[in-house]
Amino acid sequence: MNNPSLMDFVRVHNIAAVRVALQKSFELENVDAQLKTPLMIAIENQDLEIATFLVQAGANINAQDFSKNTPFIVAAAEGHLELLQLMLRYSPDFQIFNRYGGNALTSACERGHVEIVRSMLASHFVFDIDHKDDFGWTPLMETIILGDGGERSVEICKLLLKAGANPRAVDRDGKSCYEHAVRRHLEDIALLLKR
Repeated sequence: MNNPSLMDFVRVHNIAAVRVALQKSFELENVDAQLKTPLMIAIENQDLEIATFLVQAGANINAQDFSKNTPFIVAAAEGHLELLQLMLRYSPDFQIFNRYGGNALTSACERGHVEIVRSMLASHFVFDIDHKDDFGWTPLMETIILGDGGERSVEICKLLLKAGANPRAVDRDGKSCYEHAVRRHLEDIALLLKR
């Protein structure tokens, strides 16, 4: 490997070389052809050790790649709880949206990551709990429409409702959360929404 970069060291999980590279002021925010930073590469490779180290070293958790994802959004979507909880100490931006117009909360709700949703709702950050993505879906709707409909979905709905999510919100077709729950035969969630 001629003149290896920080990105190269991250790709092969060479944490010792990553540490040395950072001491030599290798750029944390260098990007590849898809605008992915070393931190994004580490997260996508499930290399949470290096990802954690890069966050602690000051890597930008809000840097968007070509598909508009950020390390913060991907950590939420992939269910990396400890990494996400660390990122919550480094000023995540809930106003950055992915290619579908969703934020980190949207992604966590869609994937059914209960503890990540709980952590974000318990954080001190102020964000729109009823933010609508490009489909007109709020995080509550994402849980109902795309969730597995099981215990995790029910728990996320409870968390969102307790935090103030609007159960009467409608999507761009005028369909409510309750209507989506009934359509999917999610009786437990439908009961929550009728209270």
